[in-house]
Amino acid sequence: MHQQNESSNTATDQVVAYLRGLLRKEQGLNLYEQYKPVLEKVTPIQIFTAYHKLFAEGTAVGDLLDILDKSINVFHKSLRQIQKPVKPVGLAYYLHKENQALLDRLQIIRDHLKNPSDRIREELLPLIDELQQFDDHYLKKENVLFPYLEQKAEYFQGLGIMWALHDEIRLRLRQAGACLANPACTEQERHVLLGRLIFGMHGMVLKEELILLPAAQDVLDAQDWQDMLRQSAEFSFPFLPDPPDLSSSTGYSTGRVFNQLTEALLQTETGSMTPAEIEQVFAALPVDV
Repeated sequence: MHQQNESSNTATDQVVAYLRGLLRKEQGLNLYEQYKPVLEKVTPIQIFTAYHKLFAEGTAVGDLLDILDKSINVFHKSLRQIQKPVKPVGLAYYLHKENQALLDRLQIIRDHLKNPSDRIREELLPLIDELQQFDDHYLKKENVLFPYLEQKAEYFQGLGIMWALHDEIRLRLRQAGACLANPACTEQERHVLLGRLIFGMHGMVLKEELILLPAAQDVLDAQDWQDMLRQSAEFSFPFLPDPPDLSSSTGYSTGRVFNQLTEALLQTETGSMTPAEIEQVFAALPVDV
């Protein structure tokens, strides 16, 4: 096991070196050939660890975003080869199904762009408006999944890169919607803005399916995913029916995470309180507090 960990660390260091080469704008093909043995076997965890290392060293998020898609294109072959089906459990399953539903809608938009009618602007506007629903997919990641992952391993602390990508997609959605709503927006402007939107949203699906979800499934178990699904009750599930097991949910975890939290002591100015004492205090509060 020790030897395997050393091998993994060495491979990750080489992935970091490859990314540093991209940051320095070195010639891509030469870089690939130099690190090819590692790049052809790279894993999601190694990618997270490498990007976290650069982030922790102070590399600007904007600079990391500049090389992200280039590196994913190189990692893609290896990630496809080792990709495992998403387990039909809890939040992971619903994030995956939402991604599939999004891809279907992006394809419809592509079809409209390839075969435009005289009313293309009127036809596309409701399709783009519908994509606004997908923001709840990103919110579930930001508010539920990411906090879990950040507690599991240090290399997930670099998830701020994905937050930045979410914000970029939100901006592109607003820009595309504004263009379609404005008759003065030219056909060329429309194609550029919609192309950037489709590229961004489709690219995020690939990053989730090839890197984020596989890495998350390596460190989270079925109970974690079920707990996260319950905590997602306050959000919608874009393009899907709500999960049936959320019908009576309050939006709070009733599984392991809740138990772990309630085992802790609440520190007050006069000392500490046990979970039972805390419950008694809240039970005595007026209903309208």
